[in-house]
Amino acid sequence: MRRFRRTLAVIGVAAIAGCTTPPTISAAAPTWMFGDSLAGTTAASFLPERSLEVFNATRGGGGFVWTKDGLNIATEADTRIASYGAPRRALIIGGTNDFKLSAPVVIAAMAAFEDDLTAQGIEVVWITEPGWSHAGWLAQLNNWIRSRPGSIDCAPAIADAKYTSPWDQVHPTDDGYNRYADCIAENLPPLG
Repeated sequence: MRRFRRTLAVIGVAAIAGCTTPPTISAAAPTWMFGDSLAGTTAASFLPERSLEVFNATRGGGGFVWTKDGLNIATEADTRIASYGAPRRALIIGGTNDFKLSAPVVIAAMAAFEDDLTAQGIEVVWITEPGWSHAGWLAQLNNWIRSRPGSIDCAPAIADAKYTSPWDQVHPTDDGYNRYADCIAENLPPLG
């Protein structure tokens, strides 16, 4: 029920503000979260409880290649950076929404996104996603993420915390989101 209330609060504020997910922390924060709905809920509802100042710049429903309303994670990031200026660090969670595409194509898009961010002087921290749906496919993305310098492997921390619903096979329970946020908070190095 708590997750449902948080989701309604996020949707309600987003509708009022005219954006996909509400920023709960100012864009002046040195660290931003880019990614999908898993990233957005983690940034909006769970990281602030751990005193992590992370601006929620996510794009729910989009992927690195897959678009929603003409935008994907990278184009949403470009829009946010153009509007607010670049952060010093980017936390990135995503990939599940690209499951209909080949993993090498998605990984190439992820690598291009990383290259774009680092060319702007932004420190990139990749975070693995749980592989509940499309496990073999997502394992390829997570393996690439684990190979990136400074990545955080949080998928194992929530492996047993899948939200049990026939309509939702990709999001964790509130307990899972809490463990995910704990993993990020405990493993995020000081800003370089």
